[in-house]
Amino acid sequence: MHAHEVVPQWHARLAGVLDRIPATFPVVNPATGLVIAQVSACGRQQALLAIEAACCAASPWRETTSGVRSTLLRKWAARLVDDAGRVATTVTLETGKPIGEARREVSDAIRAIECYAEQSRLTEVAAVTEHLGERRLEHRLRPIGPVAAITNWCQPVLTTVRRVAPALAAGCPVILKPSSRAPLGALTVASLWDAVGGPTGTLQVLTTDDSVTAADEFMADARIGMVSFIGGRDVGQHLARKCADACKDVLLEVDGQMPFVVLADADLERAADALVAVTFLRNAGQDCTSANRLYVDERVAEHLVRAVVVRTAELRCGDSLDARTQVGPLVDSLTLNIIDEQIEDAVCDGARVVIGGRRLGGLYFAPTVIDHVRPGMRIVEDAHAGPLLPVLRFAETEEMAEMATSTGRGRAAWIWSGDHVAARRLATELGYDDVWINDAGEAHADRAGSSVVWSETGEVARYVRSMMIASNLCAMETNRER
Repeated sequence: MHAHEVVPQWHARLAGVLDRIPATFPVVNPATGLVIAQVSACGRQQALLAIEAACCAASPWRETTSGVRSTLLRKWAARLVDDAGRVATTVTLETGKPIGEARREVSDAIRAIECYAEQSRLTEVAAVTEHLGERRLEHRLRPIGPVAAITNWCQPVLTTVRRVAPALAAGCPVILKPSSRAPLGALTVASLWDAVGGPTGTLQVLTTDDSVTAADEFMADARIGMVSFIGGRDVGQHLARKCADACKDVLLEVDGQMPFVVLADADLERAADALVAVTFLRNAGQDCTSANRLYVDERVAEHLVRAVVVRTAELRCGDSLDARTQVGPLVDSLTLNIIDEQIEDAVCDGARVVIGGRRLGGLYFAPTVIDHVRPGMRIVEDAHAGPLLPVLRFAETEEMAEMATSTGRGRAAWIWSGDHVAARRLATELGYDDVWINDAGEAHADRAGSSVVWSETGEVARYVRSMMIASNLCAMETNRER
């Protein structure tokens, strides 16, 4: 988009219609610095409208059979297949991630919807009936009710699907509040739900640059059954406290330390390949599935760091819409400044930049490896998102395990070792939700496909509750006789 072109208007999707409110906020392409869209800036009135519409939709959607819900979800996935190219381009324009990554994100979102569609059928189990004296007890599952979902910017399509699709599969309407940095992917995906016949009020998108107002309304209304959140740890902790005060269910996925651990007996060349991939090739290190610290046995540290530097030097930064680009821009100038400050602080405290460590113009930053980092440095203690890899050396595994869990766990960890038994033992000790052993893992790995192994209803089970109906049979017979 050129500076002289008219900026398109994008509108919130509330109660099945586009809400054309006059207030807007801009969405900026990080790669060019140009405004690519003006989006509806919803306030308290729109939040209340969305809640009311979701509550109106709750009963009919709850009564819809799981077969109907499953069919709608499959149609939604098929429509996303048809529009995958357009959706991926939208993701690249609003996030700056390379187009190849955006395409993979959309592909994984499609796969996730299909898995949730299958799980939907498993929620419709027959009521379990038992008799206890004069009472008949029925145990059944019920949807938790309207869900308010708040998501971050780095995977706008996949995070939308991961928070919306299982709730819809369970019979819960959803109000989605996407990140103001990247709301276009969520709006596009929601429009496809409407296009395949998603009932009015079952999926609404409340766009706003005032997250506090929206969150406050979600917390205050007792009819909202759950608040779901993907994003920063500080905000997640605040929401958890508010939900506890309101006795409201909360589902959190917050950022944190994502360690890549290399033991002395690992295949160092393969480990280096995987490390570069999971650190720099996932939205320039800004993805919620990116490794953000390397813990390496001091006996092999020099070898591994050299191998990583060679591979990092070959990475291609550039235009995110160019299929050859591997590393795109940072999302905003604040992130750029934080990385600069963290590197400067670490160097002043004895760390050494072995490659990168400089701006490349605009919001681009050279993929950076910084060695001889120690616990207590700001680069370790504070969260960071970007193409930045701090290297921490350790002498004993116990020492490393303590370091790798001291600043708040993220979602995943990676372990490279020649001893699979020892690696599995360490994985248990670290305590991360997802641990990849001698494997880079998937860039947009989700449990949608694998969770059925652990429970019959998988992720969808988070959005249902068991209920009991007790009937006094003698009283019923007496009433009939009268």
